[in-house]
Amino acid sequence: MWIEKKLIDGLKNELKLSEDKLEIVTFGYRLLIYSILGYSFIVLVALLFGTLGATLTAAITASVFRIFSGGAHASTQKRCTIIGAIIFNLIGLIATICYNSISLYLINLLSWITAIVALITFILYAPADTPGKPITTKVQRDELKKMSIALLVIWIVLSKFVFKGETNIYKLYFLSSTLGLAWQSVSLWPSTYRWNIFK
Repeated sequence: MWIEKKLIDGLKNELKLSEDKLEIVTFGYRLLIYSILGYSFIVLVALLFGTLGATLTAAITASVFRIFSGGAHASTQKRCTIIGAIIFNLIGLIATICYNSISLYLINLLSWITAIVALITFILYAPADTPGKPITTKVQRDELKKMSIALLVIWIVLSKFVFKGETNIYKLYFLSSTLGLAWQSVSLWPSTYRWNIFK
């Protein structure tokens, strides 16, 4: 984009950035812009379906885990944004439709199954990088794996305290967060990288 090039060239000249640092700044800028666009798109579609709370809960849960555990990416940021909006709105819609007819016991059971699958996935595959953003050192890889597992432990503890009521609103957010974690786990599997949408 013309505006993007103008802004990045301005930063390069103003801060006297080397090519390596400019590449980092450009990556960070694009990541920020597409994150904002992605969440805006997610919110817009969720508002149309009336599933904002459930959709955002799933998206935020997956996004926080994704920071440390990585996961499959589409070939372009634009495709990633569209895929994310579709998946998280689908999760929000499923949670909103199903939570009334599912008991808290079943949601709790699903959360434990999801947590166990996530733990095994993190041990085996986290952090799952991409060619565009490779993890180059074993130290960094080990740290990200530990942080992914630690975050999962925190999620388990919080879910048992925060989502402990029998009210429908607790059930909705508990189910949404669980499904968000489930999707994030799936995005780490090697087989997911072979899906056409991520090529």
